[in-house]
Amino acid sequence: MSRKMRITSGVSQLDRLLGGIFIGDNVVWHDDAGSLASVFCLNFIQASTSQEKPLMYVSFDRSPRSLLEKLGPLAESDHMTTLDCFTYGKGAGSDVFLNFYDEEASHLPCRIICVDEPWKVNKVTDSFYGIHGDLEGDVRFVFESLTGMQELWVNGKIRGRGPLKYSGLKSNKGTGRK
Repeated sequence: MSRKMRITSGVSQLDRLLGGIFIGDNVVWHDDAGSLASVFCLNFIQASTSQEKPLMYVSFDRSPRSLLEKLGPLAESDHMTTLDCFTYGKGAGSDVFLNFYDEEASHLPCRIICVDEPWKVNKVTDSFYGIHGDLEGDVRFVFESLTGMQELWVNGKIRGRGPLKYSGLKSNKGTGRK
């Protein structure tokens, strides 16, 4: 019988709470509005970047510009990749969000990949696995938010709208696809 190896998450408070984690474990943090989950996420991102671990941030509920503002200097890590499922999802392909790629994204050390049809599960998973395949070592993930993902993926619709019809993949560092 093989023994599972216990490792650190990189966040000492989480390790104390869980007693460490096993390789391959997934930790899902469910939070209510107004909770301190964002503090945990910021600590996790800070620990990951200080340890030079690749980190993929998958966002369904926050525009890249808003995310970068929230993360501040943490977003300056070249170990961070953001998978933007917001711009063509809840952002509905609006120029307000697309302009970010023309005006700001190319000047960033982090990589931001925009999924052109995030309401299609295979588009998100293909982008996710393509990016993950390019990263090396102990890759860490943050998903914001599973609720936003569920809302987008329910019958391929955003609540109150029909299927979205936008195309085009934008990135500040290439497509993120193999």
